[in-house]
Amino acid sequence: MLDKFAADVDQSIQGATFLKRKTGIIDAIIKVTSNIQRMATTYKERFTKELKGKAVTSARLCDLKTVIKH
Repeated sequence: MLDKFAADVDQSIQGATFLKRKTGIIDAIIKVTSNIQRMATTYKERFTKELKGKAVTSARLCDLKTVIKH
């Protein structure tokens, strides 16, 4: 997931070059920074959901192992 986030950030930064020509450097920086912050929030939410899902699955497996042992 981190690789995908890094690729998206890189793509956003590359897009800044195009934006710089259209809107100017300051507006391009503001736009790219905003996009990266939005992406970071989205990836954080996805990652948190994945971790919670894995934790629940792990807890269920531990419970199952305990039941099997007894």
